[in-house]
Amino acid sequence: MQKTSLNKKILDIIKIELKIKKISIKDGINITKKWDSISNLNILLQIESKLKIRFNTREFNSLNNTKTILSNVRKKIKK
Repeated sequence: MQKTSLNKKILDIIKIELKIKKISIKDGINITKKWDSISNLNILLQIESKLKIRFNTREFNSLNNTKTILSNVRKKIKK
């Protein structure tokens, strides 16, 4: 999957989960108005489901902003 296509897919999942129209690389938990711990969990679960990948417990605790989510998912897809 191409990087831009993967990024778009992930950003679309985040926007849908948060019910917002715009998202940036700087957005994340407690930075973006609707992004709290519950919505973060839902975002990660949706990414797992849609992209057929799995996050471990440590990743669930650390993936709490757009930048780290994109980076981590790209690494998982390359494997």
